[in-house]
Amino acid sequence: MEPGSQNQPYVQNWNLNVQHQLGSNMMLDVAYMGNKGTHLPSNLTTPDQVDPRWLSLAGEGSVADRTTLLGGLRLLLDMVCARFVFED
Repeated sequence: MEPGSQNQPYVQNWNLNVQHQLGSNMMLDVAYMGNKGTHLPSNLTTPDQVDPRWLSLAGEGSVADRTTLLGGLRLLLDMVCARFVFED
């Protein structure tokens, strides 16, 4: 904490997990976990930026999509879903 600062640093953690039975032998499990730090000391100017050496792993999409946290999560979800074929 900076000397003379009135802001106390703190961290929040939360998670949500939903499960749903699909048929007699399949289960869908979706989970979200979040962490948020407030007033934490850092020397980073862009804390949600991905290290450039990992950008080639994301494949298609703009550089902006690959360098932000939400863009990276969207690309990861697209890659995972592309491996499955969903049928009625």
